[in-house]
Amino acid sequence: MENEKSKVCAAIEREDAALRDISINIWDHPELCYDEHHAHQVLTTYLQAKGFSVEGQFKLPTAFRATTQSKDFTDDAPTIGVMCEYDALPGIGHACGHNLIAILGLAIACGIKDVMDSGDLKGKMIVLGCPAEEGGGGKVKLIHTGAYEDMDIAMMAHPSQFNLPKPIYVANSPVTVNFKGKASHASSFPWNGINALDAAVLCYQSVACMRQQFRPTWRVHGIFTKAGVKPNIIPDEAELLFYCRAPNSKELTELQRKMVGLFEGAAVATGCKVNYCFDPLSYDSLMSSEKLASLYVANGEELGIKFENDPLLLGKQGGSTDMGNVSRVLPSIHPKYSLNTDISAHTKEFCDIASDEIDDSEDDRDYDNDLEDESDLLGDVPDRESDPAAVEIDQDPQDPYNAVTEVEFDDQADSDMDSDVDENGESQWVKNVNHFPPIPLFTGQPGIKAAIPDDPSPIDIYNLFITDELIAEWKTETNVMQEQSSTLKTCSCFQIEADSKNGSQ
Repeated sequence: MENEKSKVCAAIEREDAALRDISINIWDHPELCYDEHHAHQVLTTYLQAKGFSVEGQFKLPTAFRATTQSKDFTDDAPTIGVMCEYDALPGIGHACGHNLIAILGLAIACGIKDVMDSGDLKGKMIVLGCPAEEGGGGKVKLIHTGAYEDMDIAMMAHPSQFNLPKPIYVANSPVTVNFKGKASHASSFPWNGINALDAAVLCYQSVACMRQQFRPTWRVHGIFTKAGVKPNIIPDEAELLFYCRAPNSKELTELQRKMVGLFEGAAVATGCKVNYCFDPLSYDSLMSSEKLASLYVANGEELGIKFENDPLLLGKQGGSTDMGNVSRVLPSIHPKYSLNTDISAHTKEFCDIASDEIDDSEDDRDYDNDLEDESDLLGDVPDRESDPAAVEIDQDPQDPYNAVTEVEFDDQADSDMDSDVDENGESQWVKNVNHFPPIPLFTGQPGIKAAIPDDPSPIDIYNLFITDELIAEWKTETNVMQEQSSTLKTCSCFQIEADSKNGSQ
């Protein structure tokens, strides 16, 4: 195997200049989620030129799939999936380094293909171009359209300040909160108005007050997306967008329950109506494969990479990624590799670093490290049953608070909500996991079923199942704005209207 690893590393060295040019090209043309047409063209053109079988606009308008396999490939040989990301951030471009993630995927592809073509490795490799990681749930959509069903493992790596084989990525559920009031002249007739902005401000402040009761690993952060149009008009509409994060889906459900109370309370206090919707494309926490992580460390240390050993750093939680959802479907790894900087991602300074205009020795070694991992894996692929990371979803091995109780709704509070009875006399506010509407089982991918816990929480269901109608929309919709809009319309949400008894008083 050492001979194959050497050949893989030599193959990538030959592509070094071309890969750097591609990285700068993508960095120079930052594109937001589902609008990555330039990057899609650049990456697929390169892969086609290297002899891959390329499917452009695969499942989604800016996704792609490139495949290669050894001449002696059989169905019992391993199939390895490598992820490319290439979307940018609003306002600050490639401040998350997705241009580097993209060329890392290409590097792995070229190195492994070269050795496969020589007959030294047996297997199949799939390079999956994944759009819209920055909040668009690209991989979540790809999961539910069957893009991962013929892979045995999935892997990618992310640029960072640190070398971490198993970084902690937490579950994330975005929620949009919309308050409706009544407009009026703010000076002449303020008593005729109902101030939706006051409701939004009160909601935001309520979240701040509630943080004392949040678990140490919970994170909630938000922005105002609508806040009125002119100071002398009492705002009749205001809107916030929050990200709610927790280490696993069970705790995320508990956090959502607390947030709902804050939304309703702000509406009642100001006489407004409130609608809120938890995004069905929520991100699950990352469940790193122990075997893949061990291979990554072993090969990295051979190359001279020094991995972090500070317990505080190893236990520090980071952001969220849709690779977490992939890790619930098949064994996965999403390590972080150092760019020799102390600057964190999602900053203008990190964007400059991602332009590849610094010392790239760490990049080179990470290419080689991932390539050597691939070489090892073609001989021995972990499966869901044997992988130590393949545990029940709500028994997250990274969870420091394992004794989490089920979230229950108060019966008396539920019965008091007369306004929550629909036209059929059924309560819209139901208890426990059923407060999310039932969704039909997705049967297109057996691997998903294996990851479902016996007693799934609402966020498990949302992350793993989508209606057939929504899948059809994802496959056929070409207008991104319409696609995102129809996603929200198709999916049922948490929704309640709190009416003030005082009316417009």
